[in-house]
Amino acid sequence: MRRVRGAMARSVGPKQFIGIGLVAALLTLGVQSRAEAVPTLTLHICQGLSCANFGPTPGFVTTSLPFTVGDYSLANASGSSFESTSLSQSITGSTQVQRIAGTSSAPLEIWLRAEGYLLPVGAATLDTTMAATKTGALTDKIDYQAYFNLGAPTGFPPSGPTSSPLISCTPAPGGTTSCNQDAVPVGIPAVSAPFTLTSVTRLNIAADDRSLYGTSGQVSVTSASSPSQVPEAGTLLLLGTGLVGLGGYARHRLKRTK
Repeated sequence: MRRVRGAMARSVGPKQFIGIGLVAALLTLGVQSRAEAVPTLTLHICQGLSCANFGPTPGFVTTSLPFTVGDYSLANASGSSFESTSLSQSITGSTQVQRIAGTSSAPLEIWLRAEGYLLPVGAATLDTTMAATKTGALTDKIDYQAYFNLGAPTGFPPSGPTSSPLISCTPAPGGTTSCNQDAVPVGIPAVSAPFTLTSVTRLNIAADDRSLYGTSGQVSVTSASSPSQVPEAGTLLLLGTGLVGLGGYARHRLKRTK
């Protein structure tokens, strides 16, 4: 499958954010008619022992307001997933993060879990892709990894999973830059319902780095009899930007109506 390498970041207004989010969501997830199930999503965000939890909620999970975890300020974190009859299921997560203190060297880990998938069954592949943007003088590495479990696992990371290879990318230093990376798909011999997908985005930001980071990642399980439907990394950047914009614009509208 042909991948797009690289993406460009630009400033857009609230209405454009909504347009980007809707278009990218359609491109990435497809028009999913006759949905079979809506997985339940949870966000678990930690730096060391400092953690915040959001969800569980069906289909979509997001943070209601900007918040801090340890030395990090998060403007938004969100995840989305829908199961369809298309034999390819996925979760997509995005966030905007900035380190605001340097008291701990522990990385920030953003865990996204979706439970309750029913399709596909039989042989399948686990595939991951990620993208990131950075605005600021300094830059550091961002990791992404995914896990497949039968049933409903507990803990982060989950025990006994099939895991994807760890992938990483580092935006170039200076100004606004981006990066992306894809993993080699991993075979899953026998998928049965229900199953769970879990992903982690790990930001290894130096104590003196105050750049603003935006991340997007997707993990998919695709039937061995179906062509891969993992979106290209450039599309992930659009989807992540749209998800963040939708959350911010909704909060803006809510404040205006009060």
